[in-house]
Amino acid sequence: MVKKGIKKGGRYVSTLPPFEFQPPSVYDLGYQPPEYVTCRICHKSLTTSPLNFEWAAVPTDAVTLAMVKDAIFKRHGGATTSLLLYKDQAKEECSLAAADDGATLKDLGVKGSTTGSVEDLPKIVLYYDYDSGFPSYDNVIVLVDFEPLRPKHGVPSHARPSSAAAAAAGSAGKQLHSGGHMRPLG
Repeated sequence: MVKKGIKKGGRYVSTLPPFEFQPPSVYDLGYQPPEYVTCRICHKSLTTSPLNFEWAAVPTDAVTLAMVKDAIFKRHGGATTSLLLYKDQAKEECSLAAADDGATLKDLGVKGSTTGSVEDLPKIVLYYDYDSGFPSYDNVIVLVDFEPLRPKHGVPSHARPSSAAAAAAGSAGKQLHSGGHMRPLG
């Protein structure tokens, strides 16, 4: 048995060396502090649009593509469909179409900083493009500008209704405009 101490003045005094405990650093245990970036989100074609926005000091391991898409959707009032994201440049080779919506900025290879002020953080740009949800027409006839039809025969000016008659017919719910001249429809 190891002698733990000697008795001096009615109490035991330890003969063992003093116990010094150095707790391990959280970094030694595998903890990595979050990295932060400034994330600018811009429309592919409208780089100075008021619809573009910036998130200052966002953690790279917490911001997902789904969060970015949701923010864009809300920014446009829900009028976006088929949203495409691009990282750093709005080019096909930078497209994030194959990336999962649950992928974080860190998963996409974004390197941030653990220290420093907001102004000193690395900056990344995510570009987006979308289908507005309005029908697109592939038929060329639909893309032709409308030009009103001209009457084949001259219509005398006294045969045209006056503006008062047009207003009266308009208030009665009748439509007066047909092609290039005015006449009551009904």
